[in-house]
Amino acid sequence: MRRLNSLLRNPHFSAVLSVVYVLTRVSAIVGQPIGVFPDSPSYLRLSFTGDAERMWPVPAVFSALQTDGTRILANVAIGCVIWIFMAFTLAQQSRYPRSVFAVVLLLGLSPQVIRYDLALLSESLGISFAIFLVVSSIRIAKERTTPNLVMWIVAFVLCVMTRPTHLIIVAICVLVSTVVFVQSRGKRMVFATPALILILVWGYATVNNNRSVSNLNMYTVLMDQILRDDNQYNWFVQHGMPDIAGIRTIDGYDYAGTLPVELVDIIELSPDQAPPAIIRHGGSELATWVKDHGWSTYLRWVASHPSDAVQIITQRADFTLSPSNDDFLPLSAKTVIPRWIFGSWLIWCTLGCGAIGLLLLQPATRKTGKTLVLMSLATCAVFAASVTTSGIEHQRHSVTVAAIIRVLALCAIVSVMPKRFTRRPAESDGLPSQ
Repeated sequence: MRRLNSLLRNPHFSAVLSVVYVLTRVSAIVGQPIGVFPDSPSYLRLSFTGDAERMWPVPAVFSALQTDGTRILANVAIGCVIWIFMAFTLAQQSRYPRSVFAVVLLLGLSPQVIRYDLALLSESLGISFAIFLVVSSIRIAKERTTPNLVMWIVAFVLCVMTRPTHLIIVAICVLVSTVVFVQSRGKRMVFATPALILILVWGYATVNNNRSVSNLNMYTVLMDQILRDDNQYNWFVQHGMPDIAGIRTIDGYDYAGTLPVELVDIIELSPDQAPPAIIRHGGSELATWVKDHGWSTYLRWVASHPSDAVQIITQRADFTLSPSNDDFLPLSAKTVIPRWIFGSWLIWCTLGCGAIGLLLLQPATRKTGKTLVLMSLATCAVFAASVTTSGIEHQRHSVTVAAIIRVLALCAIVSVMPKRFTRRPAESDGLPSQ
C-alpha cells in the first residue's frame, strides 16, 4: 500500500502511466498475425460519395498507408491517443485524478477493446472515433470554447460517418436541434441545425449510392432471421417477397467470384466478398426484390411488429454487449488484462443510470447529465439498428456500442463524484486588521 500510495503521489504519474499504456497496447500485437478477412480489401477503397463499399473515415486512414503493418499501428496509435485524452479529461474533473486516470486506461486495455487492433476492419477505429465524440461532448457541455467546438465537430463527423447505423446519431441531433430552434423562435442553433441536416444528407447519399453492402446485409437478415421463422417468412411472402422453392433449407456461403454475372449485375456485390448461398439459389427474381424492395419491406415489418423487433433486440443483448468469448472473430491479441474488467453491460448500465440521475438533480451538473442522456439514447438506437439490420457477426457489429456503454457509465460516475478541492478563504481573511 505504501508503494502504491507513493506511485499515486508521483508528479509524473500520468506521464508514466501513459507510456505504460502505450507499451502494453503495442506489446499485445507484436508478433501476432494480422486479421485479414474477405471484406478487408473493401476498407482500402476510398470514396467520399459512396462509390466505394465503405463509408470514408476508415478507408481514409487505411488507404493513406502502404502496408498492413502500418495500418495496424495506426489502429493502435489512434486508440492510444484517444484513450489517454479521455483519461486526462476525466481526471481533471475529479478529486481523485490519478485513480480516475488509471481506471480509464485499465478499461482501455480490456481484451474486448484492444483485440480489434489486429483486424483490418472498422471496429478499432470505430471504437476510437466514438469515444472521441463522447469525450469532446463532455468537454463542450462543461466549457463551450472554440477549441472544444472544433474538436467536437471533427469527432462528430468521424464517428457518424464510420458506419451507416451511426447516422442515427445525426438524425437524433437534428431532431433535438430543430426542437430547440423552434422553441427559441430561431434564436438558438441557427448554424447547427442546417449543418447537421447537411451532414445527414451527405451520409444518406453516401449509403444510398453504395448498394453492395446494403444488399448483402439484407441477404444475411433473410438467411439468419426471416427464412428461419415461419411467421416472418409468411408475412414477407404476403408482402411481395418471392416464394422460392427450397430456399429455406439453404445455408452457408459460396466462394467469392463464383456468382453468375447476371446476379452480380443486380446486387453489385463486392468481388472480395463470399456470397451467401441463398443469393445463387434465389436467382434474379429474389435479387431484384432485395435490391428494390428488401429494406423498405423490412422497415414495414418492424413498424407493424414492434414487439417482435424488441424481442430480437433483447435476445441479442447479452451475447453481443457482454460476449463470453471471442470465438466469433479469430484474432490473437496478447493481453494480461482479464476479461472480467470489461464487466457486465447490465451492471454498467445500472451504475451509469444512477449517476446520470444524480447529475440531473443538481443544477450545476444538469447540463452534463442531459448530454449523457442524449448520448445514451443515441447509443441505444445505434445498437437496435445494428442487431436488426445485420444477420451475422452481431458481436462484432455491436462492439462499439458495448465499449460506449462502459465509457458513458464511467463518465457519469466521474462527473457525479466530488470535484477537486478548492480553498475557501478563512473567516479571518475577510476581517479588517486591528
